[in-house]
Amino acid sequence: MAEEAGPLPAALELLPAGPVSMRLAAPASKSVTNRALLCAALAEGTSRLHDAAPSDDAQAMATALAELGAVVHPLFADGGLWTTEDPSFAIGLRSPTGGPGAEAGGPGAEAGGSGREGGGSGVAWTVRGTGGRPASPDGPLDAQLSGTTMRFLAAAATLTPAGATVTGAPPLLRRPVGPL
Repeated sequence: MAEEAGPLPAALELLPAGPVSMRLAAPASKSVTNRALLCAALAEGTSRLHDAAPSDDAQAMATALAELGAVVHPLFADGGLWTTEDPSFAIGLRSPTGGPGAEAGGPGAEAGGSGREGGGSGVAWTVRGTGGRPASPDGPLDAQLSGTTMRFLAAAATLTPAGATVTGAPPLLRRPVGPL
């Protein structure tokens, strides 16, 4: 007969085990993409996310993470690169050289790059993280219509020196949000 587990301790100490280096493959979805973008933004150094799902939710997350000090570069199959290093530029998820809804040569757009590195239909992202020390943003972080972005940014804001306000479009702000 198996031995029953005893009660959990009142406190559990978690100790860092050291740097993590890994490769994971997950289907492109906006939820997985947002989680990966946040993890990359909080990590030390540069992370590459391949075949991520392009979406308005990912755009909202990437723009907000840039406001927290991460540098986010989505790459496109045609080699176009849009960057969030310029804080006046709101990141876009359409190729700067064309396609539906594209803003050809928009602010912050640069030519070059090696294009999307991966075999699927998603976007490849390069994210230079904050090492777990995101900056305090100059203004509110806009989650647009993304509930996942709003909840993840609220948690990430606790790591900034001065905190942050997370806002969004009116339909998002009408959604119920319980304690995190």
